[in-house]
This record gives sequence, structure tokens and C-alpha cells, in this order.
Amino acid sequence: MSSFVYGLVTSKRMASPAGQSQKNAAPAMTTYVDTLAALVPAEALALYSAVVIPNVTKTVSAGGKAETVISSPGLLEWSCAGLMVLSAALYLVGRYKNARLTPWDIPRFLIPPAALAAWMLVQNPGVFDVWWPGSAIGERVIIAAFAAIVLGVLAKSLGYQADMAQPEPRSSASAQAVAAEPESAGQQATEHAPETVLMIDATHTSVSNIPAKTPKVGGYTTGILGVEWTAADWAEFPDAGHNRIDQSDGGVDPLGSDTLDIELGAATPEQFVDWVKTRIEHNIKWSTCYGGREVLAEVQAALDAGGSNGWYYGHVNCWLADWSLDQAEATALIGTEISGLTCVAVQWASPASNPTTIVPGSTLNLAQANVDLSVALASWRPAPHH
Repeated sequence: MSSFVYGLVTSKRMASPAGQSQKNAAPAMTTYVDTLAALVPAEALALYSAVVIPNVTKTVSAGGKAETVISSPGLLEWSCAGLMVLSAALYLVGRYKNARLTPWDIPRFLIPPAALAAWMLVQNPGVFDVWWPGSAIGERVIIAAFAAIVLGVLAKSLGYQADMAQPEPRSSASAQAVAAEPESAGQQATEHAPETVLMIDATHTSVSNIPAKTPKVGGYTTGILGVEWTAADWAEFPDAGHNRIDQSDGGVDPLGSDTLDIELGAATPEQFVDWVKTRIEHNIKWSTCYGGREVLAEVQAALDAGGSNGWYYGHVNCWLADWSLDQAEATALIGTEISGLTCVAVQWASPASNPTTIVPGSTLNLAQANVDLSVALASWRPAPHH
């Protein structure tokens, strides 16, 4: 594994809703991953075996047999000390990528160098022949074994602590802007109990089934016949917030929409990256991606791979689709981070998942109306009078 990965996984856990990072939210991995990453500082171990050892040892003949001995003890000492510092520093690099440090990061910071020391204890010859002259390899192996158990338990416990922690803000100023700076269309994530409203989205053929007083509506700017909304459709809701959805394969309407639909038959996470970049180039500050939890995790990975560290911070938020939730559970997710992206809307009911649920303000149920229900941040894509 990797000290950097240990820091990054911890950061993602700290940014996810409490108790959700092992299954439903990033990194969606058990805490055994934290343990393995912490105990195997791969970067430092690779440098130790491939660079340090070949340059500080030599092979000599002793009693007719070839034997490896330390040739440069001073170089070995400071090289290994430097590798221990490096393993701790790499944890900080990964950890600081998305979030602020906490007191719990002190023991996490110390685990990779301690684990590296345990690995070096069992090397023969190794730096402990210099640091601990006269020590036997047997006693060093026993000490390393006990240390591995203690460090493993500690790493797993700290992984659980990160999983159960309340979501924390990102460290970068651009990321913090997600929670503090409104977008041009009114997006703003508040810290506590954000104001939410109902949003109903539908295709063109079902626009007439959306009640006129719905506070926020979602319609399509692309799509086959019967999907794309007309100007008259939008005009039916002059007092509602408008969420314009690009459903195209490839994301062909970055400048005429607000949200890119990422699912089978629509855009891909990689296409979303280009879609966001086009909008940023045209001074459109905020972009929203729509998708399920797995899709949003893929989106974050694509964004991270799409440019320099944090290039999209303060530019991207998400609309989660999760039909396993009820309305209260969906509301609780507004303003939290899902796969590192601020959640501004949750689609919790569809004709397939909740066919008998009544459309608010109507006598029709979802199966009859063929519309979807979401809870949305009131200040995201707000009504004109907001």
C-alpha cells in the first residue's frame, strides 16, 4: 500500500457523513484498508530496498562464503532516518489534500515511520546493526512482530474514528468556498440545517403533471423527442427555480445547462471533466453532476485525474440519485459531502421506486405522473425572487 494512500483514505473518510465511509460514501472501503496502508509504507520501503541498501552494503568473502556487510554505516543511518521522515510526510500530503488536520492525525502521522522501523528491524544486515549494536536478529524479529500487532490495532481503531467523525470542511480556500460563496445562479451550502425545497423533474411529455406552484423544477436541454423541454415548458414555471439538465451522450450542452446527467446512455465521468472545464473557461462558476453513489465516486476520481490538485474545488457540486432513501434521509444529506462533492440535491423517489407516492400539490401518484421527486438546497438554482 502507501503512506500517501493512508493519508488520502483518512481524508476521504473525514469528509464523508458519519458512519458512511465504509459502504456508502467515499472511500467506500473497510478500515482494513487503513491498516494495510499504514503498515506498508511502500514508497519508503521501495527506496530502502532499491536505492539505499545497494549503496551502503557490499559482498565480501568470509570463510569461503559470500557475505553481505554494511560498507557505509553513516550513509545508512541518515538515509533510513530520512526515509522515516518521508513516510510521515507522505501521510500529511495525502491527508491534507482535501481536509484540515486534527489532533487524531498525530498518532496517524507517527504510524508509517514506526511501521518502517519495524520493517527495518528484520533486515539483516540493516540499520539496526548500527543503531543497536550487538542485537540478535531473533530478538529484533520478535519486537517487530509485537510492534506490527500494536500498530495494526491502532491504525484500525483510528480508521474507525475517522469513519464515525462528523464531516469536516476541506483545507483549501477554493474548497471552503463551496460552503461560503454563492454561485452565480445562487448556489450556497450552509453549515447547519440548510433550507431545502421540493424539486420535481420530468421529461417534456410529463411537464403538464408538475404542479404549477412547485418551488424548483428540473427539465432537459437535450434529449430525443419527448425528452427535451421547450421554451413554453419552462415558461409554465415563472416563479420556480430552474435546473437545466444536459442528458446528452458526450455532454454537448455545457453552456446551456446547469447539470450533466451521468448514467448509462448519457454522459460519462470523463466527459463531465471536459464539460466542467468548458464552463469554467466561459466564467460559469458552478457545475452539477447527477448520478448514484458509485457514479459520483467515479466522477471525483475523473476530476482528480483531470488536472492539477484541487483545480475543480469551488466549481463542482452534486445531485445524488438514491431511491433507497426516504424524504427525511435525503434531506439529511443536503450540504454534506458525497465523494468529496457538496450535495445540493437528492433524488429520492421515482415512478419505479415509489410508484404510489403522491406528487405534492397533485392527486396523481408518481407512476401516473411519471415524474421524480428530489429535495434540494433552496439557494441552489433558486426561484427568480430569491
